[in-house]
Amino acid sequence: MKKVIIANVTAKSGCEETLVAKANELVKATREEIGCITYEFLRDTENPQKFRFVEVWSSQASVDAHFHTPHFQAFLNQSGGLIAEPNMIMLYDIAAERSI
Repeated sequence: MKKVIIANVTAKSGCEETLVAKANELVKATREEIGCITYEFLRDTENPQKFRFVEVWSSQASVDAHFHTPHFQAFLNQSGGLIAEPNMIMLYDIAAERSI
């Protein structure tokens, strides 16, 4: 079953662009992973310190593998000092598949 992750991140004031740069590195590497269907890093249009990751994965196994990749671990280590509050991470199953 496909998995969706939505993770909300708030950057510390003045750290927004550094966080964007680190996230762009993560996004580029993650999109190459087996099982990654989509991986987006979004910035709030009203509050430039607030960001959201929206991810779709082919399975829980691909999510688990992603969490152990060197690029994900590097992002966690490098972004810790850039984030103002704990991340809010939500995991969903896709309940209704889209038909084309």
